Amino acid sequence: MSLVSVIIPCHNAAPFLRQTLASAFAQRGVELQVILIDDGSTDASGEIVTREFPMVEYIRTAHLGASHARNTGLHAARGEFIQFLDADDMLVENKLPRQIAELEKTGADVVYGDWQYLMNGKNGEPVPGPIVVNELRGAPELELLRGFFVAFHAYVFRRAIVERVGAFRTDLPIIQDARFVLDCALHGAQFVYVPGVAGLYRMHGNQISRRRAEFVQDCLRSAQQVEEWWRAQDGISPARQAALVQVYGNIARMSYAVDRATFFNAYRAVSKLEPRYAPSAPRALHVLARVLGYPRAEAIAARYRQAKHAWLTAIGRAPKEPLHANAPR
Repeated sequence: MSLVSVIIPCHNAAPFLRQTLASAFAQRGVELQVILIDDGSTDASGEIVTREFPMVEYIRTAHLGASHARNTGLHAARGEFIQFLDADDMLVENKLPRQIAELEKTGADVVYGDWQYLMNGKNGEPVPGPIVVNELRGAPELELLRGFFVAFHAYVFRRAIVERVGAFRTDLPIIQDARFVLDCALHGAQFVYVPGVAGLYRMHGNQISRRRAEFVQDCLRSAQQVEEWWRAQDGISPARQAALVQVYGNIARMSYAVDRATFFNAYRAVSKLEPRYAPSAPRALHVLARVLGYPRAEAIAARYRQAKHAWLTAIGRAPKEPLHANAPR
C-alpha cells in the first residue's frame, strides 16, 4: 500500500481544522502520514490537533509563512507521494486512491483533478459553489506560466519530482503554490489529469482584492525568474517568447492601477522581448498604444475605467468582482 505524506500548513485555522483533518483521514486504500505544521498560530489550532488528532505529526514553528511551513513538512515527509492541503480546505472521498492509481498506471510525476468552491452561507455554514474543470492542453511549462490554475490540493506529487524541485520559494509569498507546480514543469514533470472533483476550496469574503499589489509583484518576479531559467538552460524559443510577452503584458495591465513601479518594470521586460509592444486587446487600447505608446495609452484607459466605474456606482450598477481562485488568500 502506497504511503502518502499529507502536508498541512496551518496559521490560525481553528474553525476549519476538524473538517480538514477529517477529510484527510477519510481517504481509504492508502497509508497516510499526516503532518501539520503550526505556523505560529495564536488560536486553538495546536490544542485541537494535539487533543483530538493524536495520530497527526504536529510540528510548531515561528510564524514564517506558508512556504517555510511546507518546506518544514517536506523535511519530515516519508511518503512516496506528497499531498499538500491548506488547513481550511478539504479533500473529497477517494481522492488519493483514485489519483495515485493513475500515477502508478502512467508513471507520471504529477496528477491533478477538478475542484469546487465552498462559499460562505448563512450562519457561517459552507455552501457548495461552482465546480471548476481545467485541463492542461499544451506544454505544461507554457500553460502554467500563462496562468493555468488548479487549486493546490487538487494535485498529488510523486516524491521524485518534489526532490528535483527542492523547495518552495520563500521570495514569492503570494503565489508560492502556483510557482511550485510551474517549477515541477520546468524540471520536466509529466502531468496527468483525472476527471472529477478532487478538492473543496473555501472562499473567505472577497479574496480577489486582498494584497493585490503584492500579487502583481510576485507575478512579475516569478516571470523574470522563469525567463532567466530558460536563458540559462536551452534558450528562449519562439513559443517561450510568446508566453513571456503575454505574461508581462498581463502583469502590466493588472498593475497599472495598484502599483505603478511594477507596471513600468513589466513594460520594460516586455519591450525587451517585443519592441513597441502594444496589447492585442481591447482593440481601442491596441490602437492607442500604437499611436501614443503603451504607457500613455494605459493612462488614458485607466481614466476611462475610473469614470465608467464612478458612473455605474452612481446608478447602482457597479459590477461585482468575479471569483478567481488564483487570488491571494
